[in-house]
Amino acid sequence: VLEVGGHLSGDVVRPGQQAFFRVRIRAWASGAIDERLTRVELIRNGEVVKTIEAGQKATELDRIFDITETGRAWYIARCYGSNNHQIAVTNPVYVEPEGARPPAAALAEVELSVRDLATGAPLSGDCEVIRMVGRRAVRESEVAFKAGRLRLRVPATARLEVRVPGYSSMTRSIFMDYAPLRESVFSMRAEGLSEWSAFEHVRELLKSVRLDFALRAIQ
Repeated sequence: VLEVGGHLSGDVVRPGQQAFFRVRIRAWASGAIDERLTRVELIRNGEVVKTIEAGQKATELDRIFDITETGRAWYIARCYGSNNHQIAVTNPVYVEPEGARPPAAALAEVELSVRDLATGAPLSGDCEVIRMVGRRAVRESEVAFKAGRLRLRVPATARLEVRVPGYSSMTRSIFMDYAPLRESVFSMRAEGLSEWSAFEHVRELLKSVRLDFALRAIQ
């Protein structure tokens, strides 16, 4: 778990005039017999800026220290188990000065199929595009669809909520609910993160995303 200035992964920190932030990193071994932590790293914009050795046979770690930051940056924590194949990485905490604008998210070409769970009949309704800002959901737009089909071009980080009168609504994530994307991301290894071809493969998958919404009728 990574905290920067009291902010957790996914949060955006506004430095203002403040140059110092208190960082806290907590990590735990996997829980397997004889498993242990070896080291934890703080990474800024892709470069290791601090390494903490866990100590002999350590199964947990809790460290607090200060950093100086006035620019634009992202921070993650990475911890290692008993070998370099046991790695855990947090999501980033972002430091964004006032007025800074993040790069636009890559776009995904998405085809939705919406049907009745019991009968398979196509349904008509509305689809809402939701953008996540840290842990806060921001509703961006809404599009009507008919006969169970809809094509959208949306940010790859978006979530899509489908609503049909008389049915329970359903929300799906482009990355987590489209199996080829999910498997591509989860199969990445630490050594592959420096290979640009891995990210080009993800970009190709984003050109043809298919999401199936099987809605349950409200009794």
